[in-house]
Parts: sequence; structure tokens; C-alpha cells
Amino acid sequence: MSNETIEDLNRYTMIGMTDLRDEAWHKVEELQLPWEILLPDGRVLSGVGNHYPGEIPVEHVAARLFNWTAVPRRIAVEVPASLTEFDHYVDGKPMLWRPETDLQAITRDDTHRRLGIFGLRYTPHQYYEWLVKGVADILDDELAIASAGLLAGGAQAWVQVSLPETIEVAGMTALPWMMATTSFDGSTATTYKPGTQIVVCDNTRNIALGEDTPVVRVPHTMKSLTKLGEIRQDLGVAFAAIKDAFSAEIEKLATTPVSQYQFKQVIEALVPINELQDGPRKQTMAQTKREQLTKLYNWDLRCLQWRDTALGVQQTFSTYNHWVQGGIGGTDPTERDLRRGLRNSQRAFDNTTAKQDAEVMAALADILG
Repeated sequence: MSNETIEDLNRYTMIGMTDLRDEAWHKVEELQLPWEILLPDGRVLSGVGNHYPGEIPVEHVAARLFNWTAVPRRIAVEVPASLTEFDHYVDGKPMLWRPETDLQAITRDDTHRRLGIFGLRYTPHQYYEWLVKGVADILDDELAIASAGLLAGGAQAWVQVSLPETIEVAGMTALPWMMATTSFDGSTATTYKPGTQIVVCDNTRNIALGEDTPVVRVPHTMKSLTKLGEIRQDLGVAFAAIKDAFSAEIEKLATTPVSQYQFKQVIEALVPINELQDGPRKQTMAQTKREQLTKLYNWDLRCLQWRDTALGVQQTFSTYNHWVQGGIGGTDPTERDLRRGLRNSQRAFDNTTAKQDAEVMAALADILG
């Protein structure tokens, strides 16, 4: 489950290009409130909510999310002290603040919230500089921002830049993108990753081409400030190739035939039933899952057009994992939708979705020989 509240997701994320792809799962109409920001030059930016039908203006990202700076601060440890050196009392006992000479805290300059503690060699990568301006320099072009957001109170951030053109292959619509992300809590280095987001009817899922998708990571050090040229070179090749790589992968899956019997074998391999070891409840749950997968594969519009192909097998299991599988709790339909969205988002973040896809394709490869 996400550590972010629904209120924060509606306030501190920005979702663009909704004319080309789905709205965010966490969008709540009651939280799509009017906003207004006074810029330093006296101009006023205004709007409603956090969704944009087209690309998100760079100026909006800068003003709404990245209008503050991460600054290093000295830190100290509170230790017991004698009456001759103490500087305050705690529960009647003399205490002393002892500065740490080899550590620094990274804090926001607006709220002064502490984001992380590091050694003195750590150099914060300012969000606007590295995720907006840096990306523009890398791509050597104007940005078409598809999404951006702050997480963990500002300790983490991302900007996703999307090409306005779409890719059409095997009945699927895809948007090539590059995501830039970094943090001030030590959770990640500054990372640039190209990929492709697929939009299929109401079932949106990500295909990052597995481990083959290039990733460029830049550590938070002083020397990293000179790396933009190298990053541009590394990502230029990757970004140019992502469209062809994606199209070839989907085309391969869409033209790999799978018989009904082979699909049945995949289900039996991934949803086994052991009548000798499994109790009645476990057997019933497994049998129900088998029936639901078979129904999706043969009759659901999200899967039907790719039936009898490897792409249809992958799409069927993905649709089941995202929209059919239970275990999310709650009885109110709206609450259940939110819980399901949180679960799907978390699975994408912790690589569970990629692992599930890989298991399906591995089982299919074994059966196809």
C-alpha cells in the first residue's frame, strides 16, 4: 500500500496528457480544488486540480512542486553534561548539544522539514535543476511533461517526460517516455530511465522491456555536476531505440501462436491444484481463479482481441492481477477502487508486476518449448 494519503496524491502530483492516457487512479473529484500562485515577477498562475488534458506547463511544475530548495544544515546530538558545560536541562538533568562535524541534514528551506542525514560529501541534486532543466538539456528540446510529483513530504520526486507521438502496434497504443527521479532521503540516486507506457482501453499497464531498458544513475556528489553531457550521450541512443524495441517485442508476442490447450497448460502450471495436499478451501480458490482466467482470455474485451497469441496470455494474467484478483478489503465500491489502485501502484513500484509478467512468460516459454 502507498505511504501517501489520497489528499497528498491529489495535491502534490501532477498528471498530464489525459487525452492520450488514463487519468490517475487516485483522482478524487472532491479534491480537484482551485489553486492560485503568485510568482516572483508579479504574475499569477491559477488552475483547478492536478490533471491536465495535454502536457503540463514547465512553469506550473516549477511553481507548484519545485518552488523550494534543499539546503544542508548542521546537526547535533543531545548528550549528558556536567554542571560546568551543560546548555539546557531535560527532566532536571544537565544536557549538552554536541555538533556532529562529519554529518549534515538536508532540509527544505520553506518548511525546514528534515529530509535525510548524510556525510559531508553528499551534494543535493535540486529537483528543478536535475529533473526539469537537466532533462531539457539532455533531450536538447522543449519538454512535454506527462507527470510529476513529490513524495514523502518532498524527500522524493519524479518528472516523466513523454513524446507527444504515440506508437500503434498490434492493436495497442503506447507512449514512449523518460522518467527522471531523485531523492533527498537516500532512497535513490538521480536516475534517468526511458520506457513505454501502454494504454489499452481501461487497462493501463507498464512494459519497461524488463532489465533490457537502459538506466542511467548519477550519485549525489560534487563531481556529478559535470555528468550531464555523458548522460545525454547514454540516453540519446537508448531513447532513439526504445520505439523500435517496444514495437518488436509486442509484435513478437502478438505473432506467437498459443493454442487453447497450451493456454490451459499455462494456467495449470501457474495455478496448480494438489488434491492430496491442498484442503477444500485452497482447491476451491484455485479452481475459481482458473475459471476467471479462462473467462478473461476467451470473452473479455481487454484480452479477446489477442486470444490465441502469447500477447493474449500475458494480457489475460495482467488483467486478472490488476482488476480481478481479490484480497483488497473494504465493502464500499469507491473505497475498493482506491485500495485496488494503491495495491497496483505499489506492485509497480516494488517490481511485483514485472515479476508476475516474467513468471507468466517463463511458464509459456516452457510449454511452447
